[in-house]
Amino acid sequence: MNTSSIYKVTDYGEEMKPQLQLRHFEWDILLSLDGKASLSHITHRLNLKTEEVQPLIEQLLEYEMIEEQTLSYEEYLSLSGRSKRGTEPAQAPLAASLRSTVRLPPVPAEFKDPEPARTAVSRSLSVSALINFIVSKAPSPTEGQIAVYRVFLRVPPELLKKNEIRSLSLVNDQTRVDDPELQDSLASAVEQMLQQPLPDSVFV
Repeated sequence: MNTSSIYKVTDYGEEMKPQLQLRHFEWDILLSLDGKASLSHITHRLNLKTEEVQPLIEQLLEYEMIEEQTLSYEEYLSLSGRSKRGTEPAQAPLAASLRSTVRLPPVPAEFKDPEPARTAVSRSLSVSALINFIVSKAPSPTEGQIAVYRVFLRVPPELLKKNEIRSLSLVNDQTRVDDPELQDSLASAVEQMLQQPLPDSVFV
């Protein structure tokens, strides 16, 4: 992790803030990632060590809740304290210098491998069991909570509304999903997140 990097919270990260459970110093770090201050500046201001900050930054990056802020040439010179003369390293290949800053667009959906055809199931899916399964696969309760919301965010909202699942905070042990289309969508989201199929234990 480069402590000179500057991070900012993504739109997804802003959506997830009300759902997070973080320690006090972790909230201090997250709320300081404003896209302007470097990580080293933040850790110094909060009187923290790099090894205390690194796990949270790596976790937030993994879940796409934050991203590294790109800089213009002028911004880079200002932050690094360099003048315009002689800022480029001698004999630095142009391709190598661009690799770290150029971001390729995501692969269009039409070029991705199509999802395999699924067979509709006749069993009911227990939402409570599904949530417990997702959380059990995460390294920590906080990461499990984030994973649950990321799974449900991959499901078309009209399907959730159709099945009267409007908020996970309202889901209780009695919630069941009988709609094959919603079961299929949840199974697909879980497979994308966890790289494994739904177990029989989530069905009743």
